[in-house]
Amino acid sequence: MGAPTPKAALDTLRDRIAEGIAGNVKAYNVPAVCVRVGIQDGVEPGDADEAFRSRRVYVKNRLVQLDRGALLTIAAALLKEFDIPNLAEIVSELTVHATHRITEITRRDALKVLSCLDTLFNDVDLFDGLNIVSSEHLSHDGIDNNLNFLPSLVRDIVQHYVRNSDYSTEELLIRCGAVTCSQTKFFALLEKWLHPVVRRGDEQVELATHLNAVLRPDGFQVAVVGEQSTHPIPSGRQACRSYEVGTAGENSRNPLAGAARKLSLGVRNQGRNRVDAGLGSHCAPVAIGP
Repeated sequence: MGAPTPKAALDTLRDRIAEGIAGNVKAYNVPAVCVRVGIQDGVEPGDADEAFRSRRVYVKNRLVQLDRGALLTIAAALLKEFDIPNLAEIVSELTVHATHRITEITRRDALKVLSCLDTLFNDVDLFDGLNIVSSEHLSHDGIDNNLNFLPSLVRDIVQHYVRNSDYSTEELLIRCGAVTCSQTKFFALLEKWLHPVVRRGDEQVELATHLNAVLRPDGFQVAVVGEQSTHPIPSGRQACRSYEVGTAGENSRNPLAGAARKLSLGVRNQGRNRVDAGLGSHCAPVAIGP
């Protein structure tokens, strides 16, 4: 049985919409964009001046009275125009991941599975992988700057995980937020570990099998959504043949039989409909189905 559904605050959704517009639109274009995505019906006299004073406040003031359905419609329209990862994340939490949750116990058990790996992301940069869940952006810039005496997560990682073995893989992931991050980010992290760019062949199959054993009590499983050959997948599920591994019990010996494949996580529920939710370039698609 999965975890209870969290009550994601609608005001957080309002903030993400306002921040998304403020971060992507020039002040003089804000009123017109608000009309285009459904925040307001038309541009009124004085709107331009108000937007120049604060783009974020301008948008937030017009979202206060809107309900969940209206806010999600606006967010969807906005995501069609702009790449706003934080907004895509909360939309996913309120829709795709709203009714079926993974427990903290299962998250921690999944992290323990990683203790058997020699490296987390193989040839892929460690920080690129950890940034999927880390609230603090991790970068190699300034690591060896002796003038920087302030504590930071990246310096701790380099000192206690990269240069020394003070942190276990599990502790590293917990410090980066893998236990407390959104379910959207946690699934994206699992998908990163299993992506053929990171690992292939027997290593990929073995990890997927172990993760399935851990995820199954909460009703989740690793599912194949496409194959990656010599040509890269441009984005999302474009240019790949989509299919799924069967539900629990099918293909149990080899859940990833065949060539290197791109993986996704699916929730096994009692419904008959299958829903695919793409979250842009920052999140792999999540397949939901029986």
